Amino acid sequence: MGVKLLGLAGLAGLLAAGAFVVPTAQTSPDQPPAAPAAVDPRSLPPLGAWQIEALTTDAFTWDWPDGKGGDISYGGGALGVSEDGKYLYISCVQDHAGIAKLEIPGDNSQAAVAAPCLGPNKAELAKIHPDKSAFRPMLGGVIEQNGRICVSGYISYDASGGATASHWCGPSLTQLTGPLTGTVAPGLVGGPMAPIPQEWRALLGGPALTSLYLRSIVSRSSYGFTASVFDPAKATESPVEMTMLVGCPHSEPSCQTYGAATSNDYNGSELSGGFFIVPGTRTLVAIERESSGPTCYGYATRNKADHEKPYKDAVYCYSLSDPLDQKGPKGYPYRLVAKLYDLADLLEVKDGKRAPWEVKQYATVDMPGSNPGEFVTSGAFNPLTGDYYLLRYVGGGVNTVHVYRGFPKAGDAPRTSPARVRK
Repeated sequence: MGVKLLGLAGLAGLLAAGAFVVPTAQTSPDQPPAAPAAVDPRSLPPLGAWQIEALTTDAFTWDWPDGKGGDISYGGGALGVSEDGKYLYISCVQDHAGIAKLEIPGDNSQAAVAAPCLGPNKAELAKIHPDKSAFRPMLGGVIEQNGRICVSGYISYDASGGATASHWCGPSLTQLTGPLTGTVAPGLVGGPMAPIPQEWRALLGGPALTSLYLRSIVSRSSYGFTASVFDPAKATESPVEMTMLVGCPHSEPSCQTYGAATSNDYNGSELSGGFFIVPGTRTLVAIERESSGPTCYGYATRNKADHEKPYKDAVYCYSLSDPLDQKGPKGYPYRLVAKLYDLADLLEVKDGKRAPWEVKQYATVDMPGSNPGEFVTSGAFNPLTGDYYLLRYVGGGVNTVHVYRGFPKAGDAPRTSPARVRK
C-alpha cells in the first residue's frame, strides 16, 4: 500500500505516536460510572494510514426497479445514509430523477427498496440553471439530519458556470423547498454532503458539510477537494448561509493545475467517491479515483504505441479501462485512495488564519482492493457502523455497493497504532 506524507508541521509525530489518551473520571467500584470528561476535539488523534490499510471489504447488490415504475439501474450519483443508519439513499436514472431508499442488508445479500424514487424530478433539476438547454442536470448528494433532508444538484457540464442554485431541503423527500441558492457558488457545493460530528459543530460553525469537486467544467468548481459548512435546519429560503473551509477555486491562480503531470495536484482525470469525518478523530477522509499514469487529454487506445498520436480533434491516450469513444482527461493506470485532511487546518480557515486553498491532505493512502481500472461515482459513510459505502463500475441492471468496514464509529474510544501497543 502506498502512502504519501505531505508534511504538515507536527503531524508526522502524531501519526507515529498513535492515539491520544482520552481522560475519564475515576469512580470506586460501588459508584456508577461517571460521565466521560469533556475532551477538546482538537486533541483527538488523526486517523493513521494503518487504519485505512486494516479495512476489510464486503458488498451487496441492488436491482433496478423501485416498485413504482422508477428505475435505479443507472443511478448511484448521489449516496446518503439515513440518520438511524438503516437505509441508503441513492439517485435514480436521470430521465426519472428522484432519490430511492434502500434497506441496508446485514450481510452480502441484495438490498430491498424501502421507498421509491421521490424528490427532485427532471423538471425540478432543470431549475438550477437559467438556460434550459444546459447539459444534463444531476443529483449530487443527500443528507438526513434532525428530521430534515437535503438533496443537492448540479449541471454535469456547466461550460458557462451559469448554475444559480444547488439545494432542496425539507421534512421529507415529498416536502422539499428549492432549489435554494447558497452563499457559496453552486459549482462548489452541489454535490456530496456529510454530517459533522457533534463535538466539532461549534468549532467548525455548523452541523453539516456540502461539496462539489472533480467535475467538468472545473473552472466553475474546485481543483481538488472542497467542503463548505452549512445547517440543513436553516436551509429554508435563499440565500442559505455557507462558508467554504477547504477548496481550490479557479479565482485563485495557484489552484489552476489542470493537466498537471501527476495527481498530487488536480490534473483532470480524478473522480470523487465522496467524503466524511471519522468519529473520534480529527480527520476528514475524501475518497478519490486518482491517476498514476501520465496525464493525457483525448481518446482511449488499447495500443500503447499509439499514445499521444493525433486522432480526430485530439490525440490517443493509452488506457486499458477508459471507454474508447469518450474524449476527455485520462491518466491510466488508476488507483483508489483515501486523502486524509486534518480538521485543525479547516478550523484555521474558519478562524481566518489561512485561506481554503492552503489546506492540503496530510496523507494519501491506497484503499484495499484498488486496481488500475478504478471508476467511482459516489459514496457515503455510516457513523453508526463505521462502514463506508462506495459505488464503483456502475452499469445497468443489478449493481453493487462496495462496503469498506472497520472505520471508527460513533462512541468508539480512540485507537492506538499496533506499533505502539506494548505487552
